[in-house]
Amino acid sequence: MINCAHLRSFLSLLAITSIVAGCSSFERRSYKDSLGIYPEKAPNNQQPAVCGTQQAGLPAWQTVAGDLTSTTRNWREFEQYHREAPSRNIAIFIDGTGNVAATSTNIWKLYALATAQACTSATIPFYHQGVGTRRFQRISGSIMGKGVDDLVKESYLFLSQTYQPGDKVFIFGFSRGAYAARALNGMIEFAGLLNLKALNNAAPTDNKALVEAVSNIYKTYHQHNDGKPNYENRLRENITQRLSQYPMYSGANKVIVDAIGVFDTVPALGLTQDENPDLYRTNLYAKAGYHALAIDEQRNSFRPLRFDDRIDNHQILKQMWFPGAHADVGGGYQDHDGLENLSRHWMLQQFKRFNLFPASAQHIQCPTDQASCEYGQLHDEFLDNKLFNGAGLHIRRPLKGETLHNSVLCRYNNTQLPQPHHGREPTKQYRPENLYLPLKKYYRFNPYSCATPNTH
Repeated sequence: MINCAHLRSFLSLLAITSIVAGCSSFERRSYKDSLGIYPEKAPNNQQPAVCGTQQAGLPAWQTVAGDLTSTTRNWREFEQYHREAPSRNIAIFIDGTGNVAATSTNIWKLYALATAQACTSATIPFYHQGVGTRRFQRISGSIMGKGVDDLVKESYLFLSQTYQPGDKVFIFGFSRGAYAARALNGMIEFAGLLNLKALNNAAPTDNKALVEAVSNIYKTYHQHNDGKPNYENRLRENITQRLSQYPMYSGANKVIVDAIGVFDTVPALGLTQDENPDLYRTNLYAKAGYHALAIDEQRNSFRPLRFDDRIDNHQILKQMWFPGAHADVGGGYQDHDGLENLSRHWMLQQFKRFNLFPASAQHIQCPTDQASCEYGQLHDEFLDNKLFNGAGLHIRRPLKGETLHNSVLCRYNNTQLPQPHHGREPTKQYRPENLYLPLKKYYRFNPYSCATPNTH
């Protein structure tokens, strides 16, 4: 039987994505094509070309080129430049649905900052455009999540080609890219990474062997839980047994991701299927996990996927709620981008100890002053775009005892917001109805000082 709600959602978003799909000028290569970007041996110790493009006074994301050729070249050159370092930071950044460098999300900005850091320290960053940016998948990727599997495979291969024992691994993502980032973390946990030396010996130039190995690893890993006891242990054994025939899988590296940072994870499978996190294993397998969530997102197809808070004693998990809708937290609005700076600044603070980003990036970057971040314009695509109305409503509700960013209090206590949302803040006050009151009684808050309200 046809689900009428899904049908209405599909038709509504089909109209939206048909329009949006034509706006992206970037395309990603296919999964198999992307496997041909294996770094050659380092010819010399020449600094990567991107290091010469940095300009004083400009943010890194305004000076780094974002096309596929440039980001791939950056990876190649940084891998060569830092090859002899005893321990390197390997970081992969997976953007949100329909997002590319030009949309300038927080994922792109973090990648650009990591690229700047790589010029002076042993860091190797890699950037992935989001789902729905590939030709013929722009509509299906936006609506049905198509392309997430390829993101996971490509990211897995990049890490296998780059990782050396002693390296630290970091994964970042936004939206469905966050879902892919978490699925990648699960795949690494259960399958390890391909052995780089075996990879070199088995297929230095033949991409067919690489495609076969990665596809079979993914196919074996990508299984439903059968409900029987000890499923995870049986899955690990099954992966090892079935893939032992591949020379490049022999001696695979058992790798634990050092940290994963994600912005507002949403389901990867879209409207035509129910999401199944079990199939992708999106729990926290890294040593540390940081998740920025949007309080005010209302679209049904953007339901949040929290990390399961049942973690081991040695793990760190922080999930923080911020004011604003999906892209107010993950970034991507070309104007009125104040709120996204709050979540990016918080994420940078969490990764400060890893030396992954420049020290200068630890200072919050706002359009004008701190007040322009805290009291910046809030968006609501459900209210502002009638086409989204037919896609269904889902009210998010932060649970009692969860942590809200203190900017929620800052905004709540400002009685004259300078740019209130006409539908959500009609009295020029921030009063989200999905929060329990009083706020300080039911929620925890992180240390943060509010800016002086500026109503002009």
